[in-house]
Amino acid sequence: MASDKANADEQTGGVSRREALRFLGTAAASAATLGAFGSTASAAPNGEFGTVVDLGTEGLSSGDEIDPYIDEFFVSGNEVHIPPGEYEWNGTLSGPDEGDAALVGDGEIGDVVFRVNSTLGGEFAHGSGTVLFQNVTFRGANPEPKAGITFAVGSDGTLRFEHIRAPDGASQEEDRFLYADSEHAGEAFVRNCYWQGFGNNGAYTDNGRVVYENCVSHNNNIAGIRLGFGDSEVYNSLVIIDGEVPTDGANSANARGIRLREPGDHVIENCDFVYRDVSGAGSPVELRADETAGVMRNCRVLNETGQPVVRNKSSDASWSAENVHISGGGNLELEGVDESDVTRGDGATPPRTDFEEFLGAPIDAGASEPDSGGTSETTPDDYENNVVLHASPDNDGDVAELSLTVSGDADYGSEAEADTDLITANDDGTTTMTSVGLDPDALDSFLFDGEVVDYSLPDGYVVDVSLNGTVTTFAELVGEEPSDTEEEPSEDTAEEHELRVQASPDNPDDVPELSVTVSGDAEYGPESETDTDRIVENDDGTTTVVSVGLDPDAVDSYVFTGEVVDYEFPGEYDVSVAIDGESTTFEALVGESSDDGGSDDGSSDGSTDDGSTDDGSTDDSTSDDSTSDDSTADDTTDDEALPNELVIESTDADSVTAYTVTVSGDVVKDNASSTAAGQFDRFEDVARDGKVIGLVHDGADVYRYSGSVVEVTVDGNADVSLQGV
Repeated sequence: MASDKANADEQTGGVSRREALRFLGTAAASAATLGAFGSTASAAPNGEFGTVVDLGTEGLSSGDEIDPYIDEFFVSGNEVHIPPGEYEWNGTLSGPDEGDAALVGDGEIGDVVFRVNSTLGGEFAHGSGTVLFQNVTFRGANPEPKAGITFAVGSDGTLRFEHIRAPDGASQEEDRFLYADSEHAGEAFVRNCYWQGFGNNGAYTDNGRVVYENCVSHNNNIAGIRLGFGDSEVYNSLVIIDGEVPTDGANSANARGIRLREPGDHVIENCDFVYRDVSGAGSPVELRADETAGVMRNCRVLNETGQPVVRNKSSDASWSAENVHISGGGNLELEGVDESDVTRGDGATPPRTDFEEFLGAPIDAGASEPDSGGTSETTPDDYENNVVLHASPDNDGDVAELSLTVSGDADYGSEAEADTDLITANDDGTTTMTSVGLDPDALDSFLFDGEVVDYSLPDGYVVDVSLNGTVTTFAELVGEEPSDTEEEPSEDTAEEHELRVQASPDNPDDVPELSVTVSGDAEYGPESETDTDRIVENDDGTTTVVSVGLDPDAVDSYVFTGEVVDYEFPGEYDVSVAIDGESTTFEALVGESSDDGGSDDGSSDGSTDDGSTDDGSTDDSTSDDSTSDDSTADDTTDDEALPNELVIESTDADSVTAYTVTVSGDVVKDNASSTAAGQFDRFEDVARDGKVIGLVHDGADVYRYSGSVVEVTVDGNADVSLQGV
């Protein structure tokens, strides 16, 4: 079990007297240290971390770009002081490789501001010594993906973040405030820090040991603080969800507070949690990893959501609750926790909500104080299924009421209208979800566990339905034969194609830009680099996809409708192209002769199973041309008709992964090649019309298909691999 601090302290209102004194002492000590740095910067030749360097005397003034000064002076043996002011910052923040160093903002807390222009990033990876980063506020929402101050401290190293603030957040893909790399083996201490509005974890620190003290995590998605390997601890900190929860475009809103994602032995002590009933609020604490252990001690929780205070998704968690006070009108349960001293309801001590009490200084307009709560719906991401309803634009008026009854629990989805739609718990244990007043061409969505057991749709209306991203019918959902009156789901009449380009390995360097213009729409394919490649909608209705910096032998892909009408790339480069897995040339695509410029690799042989854009390998699947078992699905797989193979392999033996696959051609399950643990009878027949719904658990599901993969969604832990494309 993790360290047992304040185990027998005298309790006063949910906070022990000793804990209260220790909290005040930590905040005061941090402020005193900051003041000492500020007062000695110009006078002392040597500080705690080495030679004092005052960047003001080196020429830095408020409004300047600070990156060059950090690059030059933030090295081992220097204690670098930044004078109060606002500085333009373009993302350069790297600590020394070895030894002691410090980068300190002088003046009062919050007096040194870095204006984020490029990315909120940085790297600390010293193998030994102590590095301090203190009193800097980052202002401006991060504009680029993969933000985060990364650290990977060596086993002999210590890192200290103190009074670092990021109040403006980030919602680009994979954006977070802090990130502990898998190489982190030392210790990191995060003290009196504040982060708000990050779309992919506030502090993503489940590698190595990290200790949090006097911090505030405010409206961060996925997890405010994520812990795992390294026996980490959280003391005297506040996690609050009271407003909009951002996403990074690759996930939905599900804001857990402290998430135990990897094995470890942890302490959560003297912490406060405030969870208002707002959209996207998850559980204050989630036990996700197997072999996770720890204690939640002297904590106070206000929970107004339907999610439990502690959600247990681990098979063997070993956690205890000591002197925990829980209040609010929501779910007050602690799943999987040994409750030795828990107070619920009116007698519980409410959590502290004054940010300054934790941070040692007030928060300015960049962060709001906790609001009084609201009544907006929650949309947790912890349900097995997501059903989306789409009313036909040709319907004559609103669909008055459309209901689905499911065998498990349900909640509103992102498209639901919680003030009009209904969720009803029935006496037989089922739940009915009712969409009320669904306008023509409007959407509704619900989340649920279990299966659909009944539905009701008024006559004369057409509503499309999809389950977990795959189009289906209401009759199919409940296992009925489609009725004569139930219309098939509407489909986009524009056929989608995959464009795949591959740079020759013999090219002298990167292809700077390769553009292809199509007559319809386009979107990024699985091989695209969305942070550099571009898609441009033109005024004439065409769309241009631009592959930027295509390395020798590299691949980019796009999905488009219509036809290729133009292309452009430098003539000194060689690039091959395939449409829907079939090799062709750029000239042929636009009806030109082969001497019009561009690239013609001459490799097209008219076959559909050997595009020259692949890596040169052939389909070496061990499955033969026919597979047979007791399934009613198509077990005959023809390598010529279905030349491509897709494998979805579970990477987590303890959980089930749900997935959907859409291809431009046909698809069948290859049961002979699928491993026994990966087969689920309820999904054997749901592989047709180019669409698949599946579950995989401790095994692999194998499919053969023609055409190209249009979309893959994975909810869980699995690897997806393609062969023969």
